[in-house]
Amino acid sequence: MALPQNINEQLNRVPTRTPGISGRILMLASLIFAISFASYLGLEYGYKPYLTGQLDSLSKDIENFAKQIPPSEQIEIVNFYSQLSNLETLLSNHALPSLFFEWFEKNTQVNIFYQNFRFDITKSEIVLTGNARSIEDISEQLLILNQLPEVKKITLTNVSANPNKLWQFNLKVSINPKLIFHPSLSENQE
Repeated sequence: MALPQNINEQLNRVPTRTPGISGRILMLASLIFAISFASYLGLEYGYKPYLTGQLDSLSKDIENFAKQIPPSEQIEIVNFYSQLSNLETLLSNHALPSLFFEWFEKNTQVNIFYQNFRFDITKSEIVLTGNARSIEDISEQLLILNQLPEVKKITLTNVSANPNKLWQFNLKVSINPKLIFHPSLSENQE
């Protein structure tokens, strides 16, 4: 029995290419390469010259602007900018010294008042001259300071009674620099 003509042709026809994943991978890789190459050419020969032109234009504008302002005024502008920058730095660090004085006030005994205050930044030391109503008040102040983790060392000197029925004393307190300075600055101090 003979097979019909169309079935016989289908059986005799050998596929020229076997379907598989390798052809698709090659096609995908070629497509990715073509897109990458086109992007490179576009950036290199299109966008790069555009950016170079913009940079040249801005450079010319800056030069023209610099020619319009006399050199003496340029120096004044630079000095003014420097002052503004320094002021910004001072103001940004201002909160920390203010916080220090709040800390100091909070940790001062009620019956003590200070006449002189000197802060040695290089040693992180506070040198104080104060008055107290009694020796016990001085002792309480020392106890308060001694319990604070920010205080490294306390030295009490020249305790004496004065005619006003007050006790005068000198106090030297070594503190952790982080109490005053910003943490990034205090690491350089230690």
